[in-house]
This record gives sequence, C-alpha cells and structure tokens, in this order.
Amino acid sequence: MADKPILFSAPMVRALLDGTKTQTRRVIKNAPGDGWHMDRVGPTGFQWTCEGGMPRMSYRPPVAVGDRLYVRERFRPHGLGTPISECRDLDDIMFHADADEAEGAVLDWKPSIHMPRWASRLTLTITDVRVQKLHAISEGDAVAEGMGWAAFKAGEAKGNCPISSFRILWNAINGPGAWDANPWVCAYTFTVQRGNIDQLGAAA
Repeated sequence: MADKPILFSAPMVRALLDGTKTQTRRVIKNAPGDGWHMDRVGPTGFQWTCEGGMPRMSYRPPVAVGDRLYVRERFRPHGLGTPISECRDLDDIMFHADADEAEGAVLDWKPSIHMPRWASRLTLTITDVRVQKLHAISEGDAVAEGMGWAAFKAGEAKGNCPISSFRILWNAINGPGAWDANPWVCAYTFTVQRGNIDQLGAAA
C-alpha cells in the first residue's frame, strides 16, 4: 500500500464532497494506438497485445488497489498575503471548491499542484483498477464519475445522459477533441473519506 497525491478541479472536489463521485479516469501517456487490446495479468499488472498476438507490452498502473490518495485542490491561506509556511492546520486554509462567487474571484488562489500533504482534506482508498479505452465507459461508470452532478450544476450538460455529460466535461478539462481521441485510460474506483490522510492514519 502506498500514499500518493491526486489532483482534482473544484467541480470534481464538490462531487467528492457530495458523495456522488467514486471513480476517476486518467490518461495513460505513451500508450499504443489502434490495433491493440488489453488483458489483465496477475493481480496488479496488465498487458497490451497487438492484433495477431505479437508484440506484447506489459503495463503496471501507477496506482494499485489498496493505495491511498490525498486530494490536492486549489487553495489559499485564510489571510490575504499570509504565506503558506505560517499556516499550521486545516483551519488556516480556504478551498476554492467551497468559495462563493466573490471569494472565487480572488486572484491569489494557489494551484492544486502546490497543496502540501498536511492541507489535504479528502482521502481516497483505491478499490479497483481497470485499463481501458475512454469510450468503454458505461452509463453506470459515468454516474460514478459524478455525472450528472458537476456538469449539470455547472449548466454545461443539462438534459444529457451521463455519458454525454462526461464527454462534455472531459473535453472541457482536456481540450477540444480530447474525447474523440479515445485514449487509453486508467479507471480508478475508490471510497472517499473526509479527513487528512495522516490524521486518518493516526486515528486508525
């Protein structure tokens, strides 16, 4: 079991907090193109096989069942101009996902990549890992991705089915044409706990 960070946008953080998001998909870099299929090999590994049976390429996802992920999100200290080094606990932090319109317009939100581990308030425990093409997502998977909650609430996909909502959101996050590219992705299923990963570990 390993502890690792994972980044989420504000709408997805709200879906995590709301209890409607239990899956996420992340693009696999340098994956093969068309003409390959994927098989599971053992409990943690996968293997791409080209049409005809050869060649084969092994792949091990960066996250495994049992790993814990601490969520990084946009944030800032409560006090304007206060350096993060002077913050001591979660009470000193504001989260962009919680901000109202006026607070959200503040320009000094810190990028999620810079959130320190101690400031994370959400912990995900991985319960399943799949490797698949993006278009293989089912309607149930799309619902588990938070559809239609985040996309509907944002007014981006109102009235669409969950997969259509997810397609719209995927393009909004990854750029025009990202859905049509149909990349290989890791699909992670997880449980969500509210609390800092180290505090939860200490309590256990």
